[in-house]
Amino acid sequence: MNRREAEGALKVLRDMEYYLRTNDFERISAMSLAELDEELNTLVRVRSQAKARTLRMETHLTRFDDFSVNLKRLLSINEDIDVAEVVMQLQEHENVYQMALAAAARAMQPTLFDFYDERMIFDIFWNFLHRKNPFHTR
Repeated sequence: MNRREAEGALKVLRDMEYYLRTNDFERISAMSLAELDEELNTLVRVRSQAKARTLRMETHLTRFDDFSVNLKRLLSINEDIDVAEVVMQLQEHENVYQMALAAAARAMQPTLFDFYDERMIFDIFWNFLHRKNPFHTR
């Protein structure tokens, strides 16, 4: 409804109210029914346009809500985890890690010779060969 249509409908209603308050029956009878029908039709048309816009808006809101629910469902499918599966995978990774640590520890077992320098090792062998206490150092 544009401004002119709104003013026309309100003017007819104001005029009718004024004539009824002043008991001016001549003017009331002079008002044509066609003029009242035209303004009533304008109001009905504007009301139906508003209702159509409201329905379109509600339809769009419903579609948006459906889209939002579907998007959340898809995100849930893609991003949610199966706790049992993740725990099993974590246990597998921990087992592999523990085996790697054990293998590295076996491969790099330190010996007593790792803590002595070359001169000390020579002295230990020399003393051992001569039947002296091999762990006595200078």
